[in-house]
Amino acid sequence: MKNAGGILGIIAGIFGVIAAIVTLFFGGLGSAVGSQGAGTVVGLGWGGVVFSFLAIVFGAVVFAKPKGAGIALVVTSILGAVLGGTLVAICMTLSLVGGILAILGAKGNPPSTVVSSETAQPGPKKKTGLWIGIVAGVLGLVVIAGMVGKSSGDKGTTVDPLAELASAAPSNLQPTGELSEIFSLGSKNTDLQRENKLKEITGQIVEWQLPVYEVAKKGDVYRVQTGASVNIGQGRPGSVGTFVDVTPRTDADRKVIEALKTGDVISFKGRIAGSSFRSLEIKPALLYSGAPVAQAAVTAPELAAALPAPENTAAAPELTLVPSFDCSKAATSVEKSICNEPVIGKFDGALAQNYKAMLAANIGDGAKGDLRQKQKQWLTERNRCESHECLVTAYRARIGEVCEYPVISGVHPICIDAADIK
Repeated sequence: MKNAGGILGIIAGIFGVIAAIVTLFFGGLGSAVGSQGAGTVVGLGWGGVVFSFLAIVFGAVVFAKPKGAGIALVVTSILGAVLGGTLVAICMTLSLVGGILAILGAKGNPPSTVVSSETAQPGPKKKTGLWIGIVAGVLGLVVIAGMVGKSSGDKGTTVDPLAELASAAPSNLQPTGELSEIFSLGSKNTDLQRENKLKEITGQIVEWQLPVYEVAKKGDVYRVQTGASVNIGQGRPGSVGTFVDVTPRTDADRKVIEALKTGDVISFKGRIAGSSFRSLEIKPALLYSGAPVAQAAVTAPELAAALPAPENTAAAPELTLVPSFDCSKAATSVEKSICNEPVIGKFDGALAQNYKAMLAANIGDGAKGDLRQKQKQWLTERNRCESHECLVTAYRARIGEVCEYPVISGVHPICIDAADIK
């Protein structure tokens, strides 16, 4: 019976080590993404490693000292179940059975009839198991005290991130200018330059006003996605795209966030935490000035006027829409109309920008193929127009149509609206 107990202890210890490694893996994964309680999981993982190794050791000692090692195995199993996490606790149940079998096997051994030096000095041998159990118990208490102390220390130093954010002074960093140019789709900046810029700005507090694209909710936090600019050849970058995790402080804040629509401008204060798909991650964040600046259907020039301009920086030029091709090479009647009629020329420039922006976005290879095919079909239909009205109607429909593809990841480009072109 004692042999069976030792074997069970060794097997349980081996599987306990594996379970502890799994626990450490998930704890480390949680720490990497900032999950709450990940540190506790890592602590349980290390506790599982320690007590699983002890189970292996005491399981091996059972063959020589069944009673003492059995007691130590029982103590180790209990502590491992408490301090090693759920997966390790399952293995420690098997180890506990092994310890009990070892103790019962030791009691079942017939007493020796041979007088020897061992029978002459029984005291130290009988106390061996007791000392092993005491050592294991003290080790367990030390681990418990360490975990409790760490937990108490963490609680004692906890600071409300929202209160700290509300009282912090914002930086002068602006969502326009250099920042938008570096992170915009179609930017000439390299990934290394974006990485270095992100290291420079991470942790900074910002107070920005940005156009809303989408709003989602997870728990008590609202995730607001703001529109990003596309910098392709013509025009200028608008504002950098963001994912803002806003925590409402009052019911009024909650109502304001839930009433936001695409095109409204949200005013928030938050901390830059990283980036995702060329959009900045800002968390935590809160509304400031009580409410967003509601401006439905904000156009590129209106947004530029609403956003605070960087100090000592000249005002950026208005977005200029011109034909997408060299008018000196215009050959067909349609091409000449585009070059000679300002409104149609602007329509052609707007369509070209929207089309390029959608191809630069992550809409999927299938959608990009469909976009190119439909664009060729549309050009064929457009070239059949013989009047001003026909061209205006064709362009007005196509300018918005090219932007109807959903993005797979990242931020949907802010497209030019045909209704804004005069």
